[in-house]
Amino acid sequence: MKNFFSEFKKFISRGNILDMAVGVIIGAAFSAIVTSLVNKILMPIVNLAVYACTGGNGISLITVLNGEEYMITDSTGANVINPACIYIDWGDFIQAVVNFIIVALVIFTIIRIIMKSKGFLKNMETKAMKGKLTRAQRKDCKAKGINIKDKEAVKAYLEEQAQKKADEEAKKKEQEELEKQNSTNYILKEIRDLLKENKTEEAVQVLEQTQDSQENKNR
Repeated sequence: MKNFFSEFKKFISRGNILDMAVGVIIGAAFSAIVTSLVNKILMPIVNLAVYACTGGNGISLITVLNGEEYMITDSTGANVINPACIYIDWGDFIQAVVNFIIVALVIFTIIRIIMKSKGFLKNMETKAMKGKLTRAQRKDCKAKGINIKDKEAVKAYLEEQAQKKADEEAKKKEQEELEKQNSTNYILKEIRDLLKENKTEEAVQVLEQTQDSQENKNR
């Protein structure tokens, strides 16, 4: 039992659980705001527009399916919904749709703003790092006589370093590819493929070239 409560404490103390709890609370509060907005502001405006368009007759948003009266008067004289009436409440459906559209629109707007903010911060960080020199690069600039306060000179230096790094990576990749081609497994695979295609002479040539290359290395 002690282990159970210990694990439960760890579970509810996790950061993502707390974040989710905050999200649920904020979501519930926001849902109440949206419901109030729809019921108290938007729907009255819609009802007023419908009332004006129909000349004061309005449109019934209730469809009765079994022929019973929708509203009845109870023993106290109050109008209540008839329990025996089977009906479709289009008003509630429209309200739910409007609620969903508003919530989806707000969430979409918030996410869009957050994504744009992240993109903006990333661009600013990239621009800030573009002209920033490391300690080793500053020493190198000093050794080469480059004034680190000269933006154009620093920019040219960084471009040169980037090109040099790209050339080194390309050369390294080429060397790795060459070593791969000269490896025993690669050569055996090449010979096997040539033999499968009945290219015996080419396979022999590859084998001889490999032997010559190995002899030259041993000398």
